Amino acid sequence: MKNLLLGALLLLSTLTFGQKRHAGINQAKNALAIESDSTNVSKKWSKYVAIGLSVSNGNHYGDNDNEYTFQESAYPSVEFGFSRENLSLSGVIGRGNFQGLGSRTDGIGNYYWEVKATPTFPLGVVTASIIFGVGTYFNNQVGNGVIEYGSGISYTVNKFTYGVCYTNWDGIDYITPNISYGF
Repeated sequence: MKNLLLGALLLLSTLTFGQKRHAGINQAKNALAIESDSTNVSKKWSKYVAIGLSVSNGNHYGDNDNEYTFQESAYPSVEFGFSRENLSLSGVIGRGNFQGLGSRTDGIGNYYWEVKATPTFPLGVVTASIIFGVGTYFNNQVGNGVIEYGSGISYTVNKFTYGVCYTNWDGIDYITPNISYGF
């Protein structure tokens, strides 16, 4: 857990330092862009698709302190959503982990769905976000609902957005690098 938290803090500080440095070099250019953009706020919802890979260092439920391999602690996902101004609403489909993916024992119970709301806030050349989500595994067993909450930082180049977020999903902390494409 300490290594995961340290990694998240280092990544956040690196992005913040880069954002501050970039903002100082292009201050006049950014001021003109912000001024012209403030009168042209889009009222349309835009679509996007994103892929992500959430990675943890295992679970820590009470006295069940386990260390897992990458296959067991990485959750791949695909997200489809809509954005408008500073809010994104999305649906996510993913798999619990890579363990047994594609095997004869692979079943729908290993996959989950989630709905998310993500407000965003511009911070110079990067964008900060707060993440709220709820979902469940497709096997619909009682008690398998999940809640996700966290925050992230992203950087947009043309129609691609590159980001990283730190979230708590079902009681486990994750770091998720992601890439999205806006239509």
